[in-house]
Amino acid sequence: MRLPLLLLVSLTLAACDRGTEPVTPATPAVSAAQPALVVTDVWVREPTPPAPVAGGYLTLTNPGPQDRRLQAVATMAAERVEIHEMRMNDGMMQMRPLTDGLLIPAGETVTLAPGGIHLMLIAPSPGLTAGTSVPLTLQFTDGPAQTVTAEVRGSATRPSDDAGHSHGDHGDHADVDHDHGGEGEHTH
Repeated sequence: MRLPLLLLVSLTLAACDRGTEPVTPATPAVSAAQPALVVTDVWVREPTPPAPVAGGYLTLTNPGPQDRRLQAVATMAAERVEIHEMRMNDGMMQMRPLTDGLLIPAGETVTLAPGGIHLMLIAPSPGLTAGTSVPLTLQFTDGPAQTVTAEVRGSATRPSDDAGHSHGDHGDHADVDHDHGGEGEHTH
């Protein structure tokens, strides 16, 4: 009688013990489904005093199967960073912050460049000078942040496709009222 009882208890305990294997927490679907964006050509234009802003530029390539959204950028080299867009509207150049961030479609490349979409570093630090570099932390709504290093270039290194819209120093339209409070559009 002892042996059948011992066997019954052993089988009961064995059945209850199935769930005791270590449980590995699931990794977030975003990190598994969203590879890091490829970030290249990262640079910031040296601000020309007394300009209160500096322009930031880079190229983002999304190798993943899903769209990504750059929501914000942070750096210790400026009070804040805004993502801006410039475009012609009724013959006037307008600049406005992209308050919903910047979409990087799956499998595509988006370039932030002078005269188009760009980063606006508001109240840059005095140490933002040509030949130095500055970290930029790109924050995404749908994935982990990525920190990249931006080379600071002088105003003389302006690309030929700038179309006269230097947002690094506002030198080409310093007379225009720019409200960098994050609201509204800026007309040139």
